[in-house]
Amino acid sequence: MMKFQSYDEARFRANVNQALQQVQSILDTTRHPQLVDTTTDHVYSDKFVLAETITNTTVATLRTALTKLGVTEDQWTQWMEWVENKKTVTLRFQASDGCSLLKENVVEVEDPTTATEKKTTTSTAVSSSSWMGSVSGSSSSSSTTKVTRKIKQAHWRVNVTHSFSAFAADDTEHAVIIHEREASTIIIMGAGTSTTTTTTTTTTTTTPTKMKPPIPEQTIHKFIDLNLTWFVKQLKKEQEGGASAGVAAQFAINRDTAKTPRRNQEIEQALLFVKQTADWMYKVETFFTKRVEETILKQHNPVTVAETSSSSTTTTTATMAPGTICRLQNITKEPRFNGKQVVIKEYIDSQQRYRVEPLLASDGLPTSLLVKGKDLAEDTSAGNAASVQSITVDAIFIPAQPLLEDGATVVGDDMDKLLAAHDKALDDLLAIQARVYPPQQVPKMLSLTEATIVVVCRHVQRIMVHYQDGVAYLEKLLYRQLEAAIGKRVTPADFTDFMRHHGRRLLGGGGYAPQPFSYAIRRPNHAPDGMLSIENSSSPGSLPIDTMVRHVRPTAPLEIPLSAATTVPLTGEWYLHGWLMHQFGNETPTNMSFNLCARARQFSSFLLVIGTMTGATQLEPKHAIILQNKDDLIIPLLTEVLPSAKDFKDAIASLSPEQQDFCKAFRSMQLQSSVFGVAVIQLKPQLEKLLGLVPGSLTKEIQLTQDLMSLFIDYQIPSDLLSFDGPDDTSRADRLAAVKEHVKAVLAVISSEKEKTIANEEQKADYREANRWGAMSSEVEDAPFMDADYFEDHLKPMGPAEEYVPTSRNKKMGHTAKRMSAPQPHMRMAMAATIAQPMADAMMAPPRIEMQTTSLASPPPTSAPSPPPPIAGTTTSTVADLSTSPISLLVPESSLSTTSSAEDFTMLPKELDAKLEVLDTDNALRSTVLKAGSSWTLMRQENLLTKPKQLQYGMDEIKHEKKKAFDLLDAISRSGCLPIGAGELHVIVALSHCFEKDLIGTVVEDNINPIAKAEKSALLLASTVHRVAPAQLASEDDTKRLKTAFPLLFDKE
Repeated sequence: MMKFQSYDEARFRANVNQALQQVQSILDTTRHPQLVDTTTDHVYSDKFVLAETITNTTVATLRTALTKLGVTEDQWTQWMEWVENKKTVTLRFQASDGCSLLKENVVEVEDPTTATEKKTTTSTAVSSSSWMGSVSGSSSSSSTTKVTRKIKQAHWRVNVTHSFSAFAADDTEHAVIIHEREASTIIIMGAGTSTTTTTTTTTTTTTPTKMKPPIPEQTIHKFIDLNLTWFVKQLKKEQEGGASAGVAAQFAINRDTAKTPRRNQEIEQALLFVKQTADWMYKVETFFTKRVEETILKQHNPVTVAETSSSSTTTTTATMAPGTICRLQNITKEPRFNGKQVVIKEYIDSQQRYRVEPLLASDGLPTSLLVKGKDLAEDTSAGNAASVQSITVDAIFIPAQPLLEDGATVVGDDMDKLLAAHDKALDDLLAIQARVYPPQQVPKMLSLTEATIVVVCRHVQRIMVHYQDGVAYLEKLLYRQLEAAIGKRVTPADFTDFMRHHGRRLLGGGGYAPQPFSYAIRRPNHAPDGMLSIENSSSPGSLPIDTMVRHVRPTAPLEIPLSAATTVPLTGEWYLHGWLMHQFGNETPTNMSFNLCARARQFSSFLLVIGTMTGATQLEPKHAIILQNKDDLIIPLLTEVLPSAKDFKDAIASLSPEQQDFCKAFRSMQLQSSVFGVAVIQLKPQLEKLLGLVPGSLTKEIQLTQDLMSLFIDYQIPSDLLSFDGPDDTSRADRLAAVKEHVKAVLAVISSEKEKTIANEEQKADYREANRWGAMSSEVEDAPFMDADYFEDHLKPMGPAEEYVPTSRNKKMGHTAKRMSAPQPHMRMAMAATIAQPMADAMMAPPRIEMQTTSLASPPPTSAPSPPPPIAGTTTSTVADLSTSPISLLVPESSLSTTSSAEDFTMLPKELDAKLEVLDTDNALRSTVLKAGSSWTLMRQENLLTKPKQLQYGMDEIKHEKKKAFDLLDAISRSGCLPIGAGELHVIVALSHCFEKDLIGTVVEDNINPIAKAEKSALLLASTVHRVAPAQLASEDDTKRLKTAFPLLFDKE
């Protein structure tokens, strides 16, 4: 029999269909109850009634089954008194077994091997004489030698004792015995000692073998207990007093505390008892089917005695044991007997027939029949009880069914009829076992008592499994009804999409509707330079997330520290975002992934800084990158959900004060670090401000902008060499022309430095080649004056693995140099630059150019390329530096030294945490930390003629991009002295609403409307972000509805 199993709808429906066929024969023919389903007319409360009905019916059938084990009415009454006195009731099964050796004997058995020996003898006799002479005859004879063995076998007496008892609390000394039995049997086992015998001689070989017992001499098995307290509590007397008082079940579900017909404390307790009962019954049954029948009885293997008679008479032996259930067949005299079930009682050797008795008295068979073996067919499908393992209980009617008829459950007299049918079916099966097994008074190992125990245990297991299936079916019915009502199975992605539209409608009435996190990076009256967004990559089309957003006008600049000595001030606009995510069960928030996406347009650029707000006006940068010319960046966002305020409070309640202080300090740090910041800096406006240009001057200066970016990023050129420093009344065109001239001059110096470096490297290469091939010193001296053909043939770029191969022209190099005059210097320089440019670009970094603000003179060339310079700027930004900047600030100078007037966003998580501890009665809202992932994806187009390539950035590439961005920030802010005005700061505070189960499980099992819970969370977050009362966020109708559902939220206004 199977153990207690999980829900199987196919199994459940098969049992229900079998039961419905019997129900139609039990009730009136006009009655047609049916299984409750999506098409059955009923209301929600009917499911509670059905759950109560099948539970009470299960209790009643279990009481009947325990009565068959021997529980009397007086004992039932005593158990109920124990429960009334607040004592537990425990049912215990105890068993022990052992064996003892009775005797040993030796039996002679025939060996399966026989030897046949054929002997031929020839004899000659003169029978007659003729012209042929005398004639002789021959004869042959054969003999068979039969081999037998003498086997030593042992006779063991095996005793088994088992009992059922019940006791109150832990008073095992006064346990009430329900049933006990002791039985024994003889087990004969061969020991293996053998003797070989032939017809003429006997050779005996004795091998002593230790007699091994079938089981240990004495075993006391661990008792098996079942707590019956819950079960007995469900019983009550139908009328007080008198021995004839009936007992009925009184299970009921408390509708006030129940979530659903399945999810409530009463059903949970019932299911726990049902599982424990099924397990207990399985263990008891296993003792008889495994221990008694398999371990003990199947070891009975007596040795078959050899035939001593030489008679050729055949003896037919019995092949089916007494108790085997068979069907009659091949009965020609009484064909009506064919197919009837009978039970074998014994085999009569003298008549070579079985004596059988009818299994059912209603079949009309004689009380006793003598039948040949060929006229019997073993019937294993009818619950053959020759072996207790083969007992089946599938035919017993189970009345605990969730049935409805005309919108009402089957109760009252109809249920009494169904329970009576169950009792009768159980009695019929036990009556069959009584025909197969001897009564308990007969000292047989397996009697009617053991068969009854196995029947009851298997039947109770079947009842328990069916009850569990029935309760689970009522819940699955809710799943199907919900899916049928919506037309699909709703997923967390569907819920997020719904809340996007619903949130805009809910908060839109007060003008605080959530907005998509998607922003164009632009200046007023200008085309966008790019776009910044946070997208849900799991949704179709990767839609931007919705956030509650408030525009903040800062009273102090944002500080972005580049190093310990340099801090860059940002005076742009600030935006505070409140992001509410939904997490169901153990899934990630809505089982989706989120990406921070930034895209730049062609000939446009901006700088992105990602970090954490560590103060009212400070953003600690974790990452930074420059995006330009159609760069498309995708940064995965990682979410870390912190424990809720209530969970944290409960967790530290039993800690010491020092431990609590440590936890509180660490949580405070976690909450502060959950404020995610993204700063966007537009480069063109800042370049115009840095260089003293009129705003908008670089809008159409594409090449100039590209040159400026290269000078600042690749060469770290000081801005003083490029900026306009003329009179303030200079026109826009003149300012731009001056900057262009400065850029041109610096580029010329860089080009000149490259040419000199290339020429120097060429001379060194020529010198090395001359020494390598034994060239004369005069050829080395004349190398700078060689003709163009020589440069073309011998000074072309070579790879590191290439070898120089001398040519005929190379041999004439010295003579040619003497005959020709030196070319013009500018021609030599041009040729050298043309020839060696690829090699120089690949081998050397951009040289650091040391210049004065009044002179463009370059330093003398060095023998090797200069290493890349460190990050420029080591001066600390001060208020005095800012006040002397030619570009005026957007905020008063007095506000730069203090942050008292600025809103501290790092305090928002703490503020929310304090609110959640009071208002979040469901303990579902949790602060969430946002972090940038460590694997970025960048789509970059090297030039206009190539296709974009997808690049994967790891930690090294991300650090390199951060260094380049910091170098540019340092340059365009004059190491923090010049505030950056063309930028935006987006501050994001995230919360996760965590439901315990998945979406449909939340609706069906917890009976929770997640939409209403999400509305409450949205109001709480929106009121904190917008600094308004919850009543001002929604429309009047919605506010009235929400006040009724969540009064505490509005009482705290």
